[in-house]
Amino acid sequence: MLAELDRPVSIVLDGYDLADAVLTDGLIFLLGHSGGKFRPMLVCRTDPKLPLARLRLSGTIAEVGMADLAFTAGETGELLERGGIEVGPPAVARLTEHARGWAAGIRFASLELERGADPEVQIPRLAGDTGDISQFLMAEMLRTQTPQEREVLLRTSVVDVLEPGLIEALGGRLAARTLARLARANVLLEAVSPPGWYRYHPFFREFLVAELANGSPSRLTRLRRRAAEWYRAKGQIPDVPGPSRGPLTPVTAATATSDRTGYDPGARDRVDGKRLSGDRSGAARTRVRTAGATPALRVVVNRAAIGQPDSLATEPSVIEPLTPRETEVLGYLAELLTTDEIAAAMFVSVNTIRTHIRNILRKLAVSRRNEAVRRARALSLLQSDAR
Repeated sequence: MLAELDRPVSIVLDGYDLADAVLTDGLIFLLGHSGGKFRPMLVCRTDPKLPLARLRLSGTIAEVGMADLAFTAGETGELLERGGIEVGPPAVARLTEHARGWAAGIRFASLELERGADPEVQIPRLAGDTGDISQFLMAEMLRTQTPQEREVLLRTSVVDVLEPGLIEALGGRLAARTLARLARANVLLEAVSPPGWYRYHPFFREFLVAELANGSPSRLTRLRRRAAEWYRAKGQIPDVPGPSRGPLTPVTAATATSDRTGYDPGARDRVDGKRLSGDRSGAARTRVRTAGATPALRVVVNRAAIGQPDSLATEPSVIEPLTPRETEVLGYLAELLTTDEIAAAMFVSVNTIRTHIRNILRKLAVSRRNEAVRRARALSLLQSDAR
């Protein structure tokens, strides 16, 4: 009967991810025997249980995913304007980028901004572990997963981009299979290029890290240390996160040292080939781009190029001995924890940690955290290095 109609029949089936096998079999039958007159629209969170590969090959299916539904900066601005929120284009662009255009996240953000005093100040503070966004992610994303899936999500959330090897190091032997399944289920985790790599939505990662920290700050510390050691073994240095919720992000190792944090994020230097300290015979042939490098980095690169030891030109010293608490804070800095995370791990206030960090910088005669860690390693002040 459908094949004999003058025009196609369209039907919307919402929540189709809950459909059973009987409904799916009936739908497949209608698609194959309606002469193209039956055009269902399926709304679902996960891929429907249909022969998708065959439908894609025949060109008889049109798919609309999260990327297609993502808000542009203009649409975000229009939504905020309708809620009476006045913000400039830079703030709108920042919100859109951080939310990755996720409509629900932007809507929750707008509700939060309506309650705030100054949207321009509030937008940079919006994160996945606050307000309605956190409640939604808990109810709709985390609690709907199996205990094993929740465990993998929490363990792998300490880095921004996941790659083969690191996935197993953090989440266990079957973690990659779990992440692939969750990515297909649209759990704010997307597969990126190259194959086998994944990236968390910023809101979701912030939420997961907060859950991990609330459950066990020491566990978060161990996972971050494991990720940092994995990067180090691969010849990479994790980019030291600036914001309190910043993830570990790998960059190609630019120095010849094994220092995880001795890196200037503004330089973005690169070394092509083997690490300089690992292949002195080929150091002269190694191409190094040092534009924007710090003076210390230039010293390391130049010394490696002529076969000299990769140490700094001047012997570091300590103005005043560190206290046990300052040494503990220094160890956390070497593990790439932020001020907020160190405070949570040590059960003290953020202001207390800031005071410790100021004292550490003064006593080591440096002005940056990564410089403090580098000097501490040279002086064997880090307990982790002494073991």
